[in-house]
Amino acid sequence: MIVVTSVEKPMERVGKGSLARKATLAAYETEIEEAYRLFESNSNVERPLSWCKEDVVAWLQTQTKGLSHKGKRAIDGEGNLFDFGFDR
Repeated sequence: MIVVTSVEKPMERVGKGSLARKATLAAYETEIEEAYRLFESNSNVERPLSWCKEDVVAWLQTQTKGLSHKGKRAIDGEGNLFDFGFDR
């Protein structure tokens, strides 16, 4: 799942500016749980076969096919989503 942050609630950072992952996950726990709840309750959304990496990557490739501005290539499961244009 991807939860988009806002300026009003930035991600937690450590002194050198890198992400404080544990603190950020704790701060966004409600939003993360809500994203999963909404996804699971939406019967119109095709779900991955399982939440294992291989099934999720295959599902994301199907869902995002043609959405990338970079030559309409499918995501590969290893790259940064921003490299595929999903920050626009």
